[in-house]
Amino acid sequence: MDRRPPLKERKFVSEEVERVIEELEQKLDNEELFSLFRNCYPNTLDTTIEYFEDSERFPSSFVITGDIKAMWLRDSCNQLFTYSALLKRDTRLQKLFLGLIRTQAIVVQKHPYSNAFRNPMVELIEPLEENVWANDDRVMPPTPPLVWEAKWELDSLAAFLKLSRVYHDETGDVSYFITREWLSAIKMVLRVIRLQQRGTTEATNDEDYTFSRITRSCTETLYSEGLTAPAMRCGLIKSAFRPSDDATTFPFLIPSNAMMEVELRNTVRLLSSLTKEKNESTGECEELRGECLRLADELREAIYRHVTEMWQIFAYEVDGHGSHHLMDDANVPSLLSLPYIGFISREDPLYQRTRRYILSQHNPYHFRGQFAQGVGSPHTGANRVRPRGRDGEIEDIIDILKRCTAGTGLMHESFHVDDPREFTRSWFSWANGLFGELILHHHASSSWGIQVE
Repeated sequence: MDRRPPLKERKFVSEEVERVIEELEQKLDNEELFSLFRNCYPNTLDTTIEYFEDSERFPSSFVITGDIKAMWLRDSCNQLFTYSALLKRDTRLQKLFLGLIRTQAIVVQKHPYSNAFRNPMVELIEPLEENVWANDDRVMPPTPPLVWEAKWELDSLAAFLKLSRVYHDETGDVSYFITREWLSAIKMVLRVIRLQQRGTTEATNDEDYTFSRITRSCTETLYSEGLTAPAMRCGLIKSAFRPSDDATTFPFLIPSNAMMEVELRNTVRLLSSLTKEKNESTGECEELRGECLRLADELREAIYRHVTEMWQIFAYEVDGHGSHHLMDDANVPSLLSLPYIGFISREDPLYQRTRRYILSQHNPYHFRGQFAQGVGSPHTGANRVRPRGRDGEIEDIIDILKRCTAGTGLMHESFHVDDPREFTRSWFSWANGLFGELILHHHASSSWGIQVE
């Protein structure tokens, strides 16, 4: 089943992506699997590039998440990450990446606590599309016009750092990273981190993040007049919401802190390369580099200090007062994905113990049914697993994912463990891209120039 739009209707075309699809067709003898890969792997480029302008010195890009016409910092980073190994050989793809980095830098400076945005590159002449998610809610403080959803999620800022360093690692291009625009965004990220390391009693009304709305779902708002649960300074960074967009139970979300630690260290490497250019921002880059390194060291020490004493595993969330929330959520970053995001080795005994807990009945969001088993999320409800949180041998995973499309030829946000015809979100680009990553990882060939860790 070919679910790709006709060539003239595709939003963005990459010759390198098409080459990989053609080469994989020659290597795969499973027609059903190849058909699914052909639909999923290019889905982001085919359908979600809502804006791309490369006529200026620095391009601009806007990537929607799929059936929601807005751009999430986390999602858009991961949507393009699928193609990062192809950047060396595709200059147009490089411009798409650089354009997204620029767009993210702009919105991070304006609204660093927000997770999803409307397109800032398009003149707001026509009426803005209504945000149906907040249609019946009274949100406080009011959502600015540029913002689609004003949820403070630590991994959103980590995603901005990740996208920047991936582009730099693959291309070596530093032209945009020495601009005032990008450096100001990095400064904003570091400022927010320092503010969100404070405990509850340290916060001041004019500096702290608050979010509240009238809603039927407890995960869509924060209590204590829009603040997170009480927290004590402990070196970690608060996150009011999870990567699922659900509110945290305890504000120090370990997977997001782990991702930030990794990307701060990667940003140190990026900033070090800028100082070698001996540009006018060299002194400023050195200062930012030192701050990133100090923060990364603080985070790593604090994460390991909060390993649970009884189970000797990573907790999902902590509050700094001694409370631990033991669970995992399928959305990346998660505890299960700690090796994927580069925080810890798969073979590390601490990770192995954590993994065994996550894939057991002790994790309240590990579901097992007649069709599949895996990690789900409070966001999608009981007995639904997400393609991003599957467990088991790779061949078994691929076999289940082939059968979980409900005849659509694409991945979904989640599906029911007893009946894959019960799924959420028929158009969800990030899940499609991850399936493409999985297939390329399993069938990797050095001749493609693709290595997926």
